[in-house]
Amino acid sequence: MDAIKRALKDMSMGSDKKVALVTGASALQGTALIKKLVALDDWDHIYAIARRDIPIHSKKITRIHLDLDNKQEIQHKLSSANAKSVTNVFHLAFGGDTSNLDMSTAVWMQNVVEALEAAGAPLKHVYFTQGTKYYGVHLGEPDIAATPFKDEPLMIHRHFPPNFYYQQASLPPRT
Repeated sequence: MDAIKRALKDMSMGSDKKVALVTGASALQGTALIKKLVALDDWDHIYAIARRDIPIHSKKITRIHLDLDNKQEIQHKLSSANAKSVTNVFHLAFGGDTSNLDMSTAVWMQNVVEALEAAGAPLKHVYFTQGTKYYGVHLGEPDIAATPFKDEPLMIHRHFPPNFYYQQASLPPRT
């Protein structure tokens, strides 16, 4: 959450109102982020994408239930929710399927961003979080996940099995 706190601080320096879209909104990080965004005055609205209900109630929040694998559903539901004003995406969704770690969440993030771009949303920032799986902790092999963890260029991690964090980080930046 420290990276998200720094990002929120950096984004709060401007006077423009901001609109967030948060995937994984019902999970631990998503719920914490939404609570923070609701409390900040410069965030006009939050679109909360989740499979389950979120325990936060605010007029600033629009809840959207959708399948992140389904591009057409994403486009339809974001359009129906009038989400064309989204300025910031916080991609926190994780399906829990460790057998497809190389693609699923990266594809979800790309599907959401492409739907927002097609709607003409004025995207300024797209964020995704990384956890201990970035370092191979989920593999259960102590040598792979030796501490202290060090952030190194992605190419260093080629000896690791496929991992969605690497896929997300390698998506091309958009202008």
